[in-house]
Amino acid sequence: SSGINAEYGDVNLFAQWGIDSLKLDGCYDNVTDFPVGYPLVTKALNATGRPILYSCSWPAYIRNKDTIPYGDIAANCNLWRNYGDIQDSWGSVASINNWIGDN
Repeated sequence: SSGINAEYGDVNLFAQWGIDSLKLDGCYDNVTDFPVGYPLVTKALNATGRPILYSCSWPAYIRNKDTIPYGDIAANCNLWRNYGDIQDSWGSVASINNWIGDN
């Protein structure tokens, strides 16, 4: 299963497998669904009773960085991604460092 409304089934299966962490990406999703989808997964993870580290890509896909709801993100995710993919070059690392410094 996948998508909104499949969280509990997916997360329960992951917990049965004994996972210790889950990274939920935002690829090909609508950012307007993030404020609903990421917290639903949080609730599903908590309902398993298993401690599972939850990594969100929520802020990485929001174009207007001034509108990132860091309070909501921090309330739902153990850690999160703020920037795009890192590549195998110093320029990539430097661009991420510059972005973090500027934001």
